[in-house]
Amino acid sequence: MVLCGLAGSCRSDPSTPPAPTIRIATYNTSLYRDEVGALARAIAAGDSQATKVAAVIAQAHPDVVLLNEIDADAVDAFAASIPGRPYAHRFVPPSNTGIPTGVDLDRDGKTNGAGDARGFGRYPGQYGMALLSRFPIDASRCFGDVLWASLPWATLPDDIATDAPADYYSAEARAVLPLSSKNHCDVTVRSPLGPLHLLISHPTPPAFDGPEDRNGHRNRDEVLFWVHHIDALPTSEHFVVLGDLNADPEDGGAPLGISALLAHPRVVDPKPTSTGAAAASRDQKQANATHLGDPRLDTADFNDEAVGNLRVDYVLPSRTLRVLSAAVQWPATVDATVRAEPSDHHLVWVEVTADSEPEN
Repeated sequence: MVLCGLAGSCRSDPSTPPAPTIRIATYNTSLYRDEVGALARAIAAGDSQATKVAAVIAQAHPDVVLLNEIDADAVDAFAASIPGRPYAHRFVPPSNTGIPTGVDLDRDGKTNGAGDARGFGRYPGQYGMALLSRFPIDASRCFGDVLWASLPWATLPDDIATDAPADYYSAEARAVLPLSSKNHCDVTVRSPLGPLHLLISHPTPPAFDGPEDRNGHRNRDEVLFWVHHIDALPTSEHFVVLGDLNADPEDGGAPLGISALLAHPRVVDPKPTSTGAAAASRDQKQANATHLGDPRLDTADFNDEAVGNLRVDYVLPSRTLRVLSAAVQWPATVDATVRAEPSDHHLVWVEVTADSEPEN
């Protein structure tokens, strides 16, 4: 509490305990393998990549962290390997990746490939998600079964060889293809700030397709899903959107969805930065030299020749919360052209409180 006298001077009330704060993080760990069970076996054998990923999380010491790209059967073993930060509560949603549809979604003449699954994947659950929390998980709602074509605001891709709109996918395909390439989940944790909705997802990258831009369209709508979901949440609710959204508002392939989310009147963009990202952009050059966005905001270290580094990982609190600090955990190295990190993404964290009293 802040006390103000008649003369306008203000001071903190020493009898009032400080408001609690929590740190929330997202991290695309790149902990996936090409066959079921391989990651769990690797962790049991002391896999060096998993050990480094665990060390990154321990250094950031978040209270809640969303892991993207981790196999479901390896989550418990990995969580137990993180030093110094117990995560007694875990949520591992089902993932659409690798679940066959029996339809030739990618038009390669086959119906059983990774691109024909509900979400791209070689086996069910590849590139999955896991939420690790120090706080109890009270409720969850997932929307992974919602068909893309069923959404009234969806923008389905066009077959450029025809004049008909939104006709890339056949009626058979539209009847089985969900919006979520992995899942969209609203998970409520019992935090010191009160009930907190964690809106977690990992949209498809807007790439690896053809001139129809089917993945770009899907990414746009996967991100826009949260815009519509937030509109339906009570205005008093605390929420945080987090995950690898695979979208950069300035330099990515599908900016419309992420731009709408960042501009939402109920969302705060803390714009976390790092000196490491700025150094990498400067030293790696190539595609990075053509980018329009602030390189300090980058979160992922992609191929410099084709894509460059991008801002694709987000922790976006509601305006019912106050941001105290935020960062991208991208180390500033002597030689930023050397990629020594265990993932091509970097952990992003934001620290918030529910105390909304004005600053002096």
